[in-house]
Amino acid sequence: MTKALTDYVMVIDDALPERLTCTLLEEYLDSDEWMGTPEKLGGSPDGGYPASVVLITHPKVTNKSALRQEISRNVVKYLGNAFDKFHAKFSRREQGLNFLHIESLVGLRLLRYETGQYMVNHTDKYPDSDSNQVSWPAVTFTVNLNDNFTGGELKLLDGDIIFKAKARQGIFFPSNFMYPHAVEKVTSGTRYALAGWFR
Repeated sequence: MTKALTDYVMVIDDALPERLTCTLLEEYLDSDEWMGTPEKLGGSPDGGYPASVVLITHPKVTNKSALRQEISRNVVKYLGNAFDKFHAKFSRREQGLNFLHIESLVGLRLLRYETGQYMVNHTDKYPDSDSNQVSWPAVTFTVNLNDNFTGGELKLLDGDIIFKAKARQGIFFPSNFMYPHAVEKVTSGTRYALAGWFR
């Protein structure tokens, strides 16, 4: 049986509990931890106008409060549970195999796309913020945290899949060169999402 590239994309509802999502957004909404705010982003033709970012598992962020440490632990736990569904399906664990060889979740970030912001078509690599080392992850994920905005759809496979996620809905897919993806321009409101990689 031949598989299509779309067969390796998995949508997972309720990737995070509603209460945890609300706590996460409340903690960081007005935080001074945001990097790459629109005032600092020049954008480029056409590098996009990428989202602002908070690295919610980085010690420089989490060490500031016990609440942030708890949020980080819980988000990682729930994302691990969601990823386990993807892993179980594609690693062939029922055959005693482990094709993905995943060791960790890396680069977990909270993204904020304000009106007019978008991300151009790209494939993923993981730039470690401390070592400046770059690696290529196995699986990319994003989880929308809200849905009260317009635009901001995730386009996969050069637009073969257009994903307008509901709040707390995640999408997992391979990180390699065969899975280019982009975020369409947010036309009103603010899109909040989590994104990161498993490697």
